[in-house]
Amino acid sequence: MTKKIVLGTALFVFLSDQVVKAFVVNNNLAYHLNPAGILGLFGSSKLIIEMLAYISLILIIVFSLIAKISSTLEALAFGLLFGGGLGNLSDRLNHNGVIDFLKFPVPLTKGQLNYNVADIAITSSVIIMVINFIQKNYAQSKNYKSR
Repeated sequence: MTKKIVLGTALFVFLSDQVVKAFVVNNNLAYHLNPAGILGLFGSSKLIIEMLAYISLILIIVFSLIAKISSTLEALAFGLLFGGGLGNLSDRLNHNGVIDFLKFPVPLTKGQLNYNVADIAITSSVIIMVINFIQKNYAQSKNYKSR
């Protein structure tokens, strides 16, 4: 059941991301083609960025296959991460960069973060995983102390 949730979520995120990006591009809405990695890392070194994207996706797949995904929430987090990674990798392969169309100002700076549906899915998955990790460890420490 959890593998179906991972795959279903990944497919939903990937398709949503690609449909929204196609709509933005085809309707000449404002967007930014980002050839760099996250937060501008690695400049526009296409080879390094694509290799890291492939390696990351392979690691996500391997880890989701060998991990004991014990809850729907964990399966959802893996699906968000996998679908978002696929969406951004698809952009890199098809457009030589990631299509970003959402802009969020960074408080206390003059900068902004450029985002897309895939980035939101990836960020959400990390938040879910961190909260889940803290929650599990808190529950385990509580059980340990009650012994």
